[in-house]
Amino acid sequence: MCTALVSISADPDVPVLLLGTRDEFTDRRWIPPARWWRGAFDGVLGGYDVQAGGTWLAVHPERRLVAMVLNGPDAAGPVRGGRSRGRLPLITVTGGDPFQPALLRSTRPFHLLRLSLAGASLGSWDGRTLRRQEIGPGVHVVGNTGLDRQDDSRTSAALRWLGERPRPKVDRARPAEECWGPWLSLLGREPSPDGSGDGIVVREAHGDRIHATLAVSAVALSPRHARYDFGQPLGTGTFMPLTWRRVL
Repeated sequence: MCTALVSISADPDVPVLLLGTRDEFTDRRWIPPARWWRGAFDGVLGGYDVQAGGTWLAVHPERRLVAMVLNGPDAAGPVRGGRSRGRLPLITVTGGDPFQPALLRSTRPFHLLRLSLAGASLGSWDGRTLRRQEIGPGVHVVGNTGLDRQDDSRTSAALRWLGERPRPKVDRARPAEECWGPWLSLLGREPSPDGSGDGIVVREAHGDRIHATLAVSAVALSPRHARYDFGQPLGTGTFMPLTWRRVL
């Protein structure tokens, strides 16, 4: 149930902002962001999913390009012998086509967010049909149901919340807490048990496994540079406060 908060602005200094949560089963191993890949994906920054070798969010610093994949509703069920969705952000930021028919047929439902200085888009695959949407200026929320879905209580509440807050002012000098402060309080607002409320942090039991928000990535794209901050809980039993690491 990952969530992406997006701002596309006419601000010439930092026109693109993304804050994305990493929601996953706590027993699935992963490693914080670095340049983990070689070959076709050389130079890409992202967290490393140990199980499948991909990532949930990839940043290409030189291209000023970021891509994030979110699971879609698995209406079509699992794909036998299917490929990991974690390859999609890597393919996207290195200039490949993540929507090749053969790749789609072997991949479970997803939403793939692509942000650059030239524009923003979302590709959604439900297991049968690919839908592609351009994302215009303003603030947006992408969840597991798609882009700015008013029929999704968490998405609609988060959109209202974002509309009432100032846009983060991100530069290269200040710490992450200061740059991203206007958006960070949303991470401390947990939804009620029925999924309502404006919080985007989750923690749910699925049998003997726990599915939870494990980390947050904050990316700013500028004509002069890209900034990438990565936050993880301090281990106090709640998601906030976070300990931040500057990735880029």
